[in-house]
Amino acid sequence: MDPYLSKIEKALPHFTNPHGFLGLQDNRFIYQFSPNTKENFLLIKGQRVAMQLIDARGIFVYESLEKISRDDYQVIHSDGSVGLDPYSFSPSISMVDVHLFDGGEHRELYNLLGSHFCIHDGVEGCKFAVYAPSAREVYLRCDKGAWREKVYPMRKVSDMGIYELFIPGCKDSMMYKFSMISKDHKEVLRSDPFGKKYELRPKSASMTYKEQPFQWADKGWLQQRKEQTLSQPVNIYEMHLGAWNKSGIFPNYREIAAELVGYIKEMGYTHVEFLPITEYPLDESWGYQVTGYFAPTSRYGTAADFKYLVNHLHVNNIGVVFDFVPAHFPKDDCFLSAFDGSALFENDHPLMGTHPEWTTHIFDYSSKQVVNFLIASALFWIEQMHVDMIRVDAVQSILYLDHQRGEDYEPNHLGGVENLEGIAFLRKLNGTIKKYHPDVLVAAEDPSLYDGVTRDVENGGLGFSMKWNIGWKHDLFQYLSLSDKEKRENHKVLLNSYKEIFREKYLLTLSHDDVSGGEKSLVNRFSDCSEDKFAYLRLVYSVAIAHPGKKLFFMGAEVGQKEPFNEKDSFRKKALCDHAQIKHKCFTAAINHFYLKEKVLSEIDFDEKGFAWIDSSDYNNSVISFLRKGVTGKLLVIHNFSLLSLENYFVPIPFVTSITEVMNTDKRKYGGRGGLNPHIKIHKEGRGAYLNVPRLSTVICKVVLDDKRQFL
Repeated sequence: MDPYLSKIEKALPHFTNPHGFLGLQDNRFIYQFSPNTKENFLLIKGQRVAMQLIDARGIFVYESLEKISRDDYQVIHSDGSVGLDPYSFSPSISMVDVHLFDGGEHRELYNLLGSHFCIHDGVEGCKFAVYAPSAREVYLRCDKGAWREKVYPMRKVSDMGIYELFIPGCKDSMMYKFSMISKDHKEVLRSDPFGKKYELRPKSASMTYKEQPFQWADKGWLQQRKEQTLSQPVNIYEMHLGAWNKSGIFPNYREIAAELVGYIKEMGYTHVEFLPITEYPLDESWGYQVTGYFAPTSRYGTAADFKYLVNHLHVNNIGVVFDFVPAHFPKDDCFLSAFDGSALFENDHPLMGTHPEWTTHIFDYSSKQVVNFLIASALFWIEQMHVDMIRVDAVQSILYLDHQRGEDYEPNHLGGVENLEGIAFLRKLNGTIKKYHPDVLVAAEDPSLYDGVTRDVENGGLGFSMKWNIGWKHDLFQYLSLSDKEKRENHKVLLNSYKEIFREKYLLTLSHDDVSGGEKSLVNRFSDCSEDKFAYLRLVYSVAIAHPGKKLFFMGAEVGQKEPFNEKDSFRKKALCDHAQIKHKCFTAAINHFYLKEKVLSEIDFDEKGFAWIDSSDYNNSVISFLRKGVTGKLLVIHNFSLLSLENYFVPIPFVTSITEVMNTDKRKYGGRGGLNPHIKIHKEGRGAYLNVPRLSTVICKVVLDDKRQFL
């Protein structure tokens, strides 16, 4: 009866081409694979019929007395649903796609691998594809098959190890994982690396996602973004989305949109940066141990919900920064780790494969496919989610083989500490983004001394738009922690960051790292005196605003949050507990809007022409003064870091013809003592000006100099 039994016998030991012997054969024989069952049924032209078990491993057959087509019968799945036979369809992946991925150059890899609703061979359904080169066999396990093993074998469509399966009539939000049989015949069950939706943690299944076309309304913003350059102000509000306004449950992306937009506009920020909102299993990691590189975390909703949030920010002229984590990933055994039974995504070097600080896997940057995976993730968030800036996390750990290892590392083939494959990856990442999206900025979170982080790739650099400047605050915090006497003796510490202003294109940060991991909150860092706490915080904030470079501030600094960051707290519910915090919020909004208004502070931010010292040597008073210069004018900045107010303090700014105070952090409405300068006296010979410079304060003045003197 069964002319295909010998063919089946040959195919069963290597289940890589199930379509070759399952489904409809010769228009009369229908084969189904249903392991560990004794009976199986079909619907033939609407009539329920039993199939015959012909192999104990679960092969069933039905013989029709007349010729039939694919559309004449339906299979009955384990969950009771009825649909066309998945094994009666041609491959859903083109060889062009396979070729591009083979070379590590598939720009839209997120459309090739993973699960995607589509019309294939004229039928609606969902195609599934996974890269598993070390697997002997690959199966789709899902709730449609009651999570039974080996119900849906997948077809291998390339020698490099891509498997696919089309499920006609697949439902939205079907839960699934990939079951891979390793070389040692063990099952490896993993979530989809390209999943667009996942179960809420602690569960880990991927879910099919039938997203409707999103009606973006940000065309004007994206066009405007193309015309913006780094001469524009950049003031980023870094935030943990879940902890910003928590009410016992996670807020939805849509629910938070209106309130967040109102707050950002009120406070004067240009961008919002969310701590990583890619999918992750552990709340306490804040998203920095990613498991789903193509999905916004299900904690806050769906991809459509996230798009709504981005769109709402854009139509209100607020940019979005995506926090990207390509340096490492967690060892959780249901995600990327040992994905197909082998070290597919991770570096399998016994010494260099694990990050020593985080005990996470390090990506294998020598693999073209892994690099393609990471770059495709960045492009996905730019192209599909419309983010405006990529912040690349932990760049130093990608650059150096000895990062956090001391002497316990293996040098590169040249004997050096540089991770040559990691460096090549960063250059390719930045080069690709610049090629396709030159208006999207890319910032490196990198405290290292690597030369050329923001230099163009063509000129031997890494190609980042900006580099986090972490050193400025370390020096400043160290200096502010000293007594006035010690400050006079360590004045050079204060000047360190100003020596390196133009070494790279810097983004000055007061980030989540400064208020977590055992650190005190910023307002409690420098003093026990209530009044001075906020004076110090205003001084730190104003130093950042006046310093050359773009800006980033973590949530809480704007109101003087008293506790260190805790993702379990609700920032909005705990903020503004007292009058001092209300005044500090007033200060933050004022100086942020001042930064946006005064183009001098951003016009030539990365050029030495935009900065000139007035006096960097007044260690006796712990005062520094300098000019910020731009196309639209000049601003005199004076910082007093001591606990003593200075009256009629002489600032040696030659040939000044006009000077007007435009910002003073000591205003009473900000929480200060009111040491203002309503009228400023100019030296009779134009050699400078006399000002009141309050203790722990910043005074900024608009100045006009004799046009004949161009040295300042």
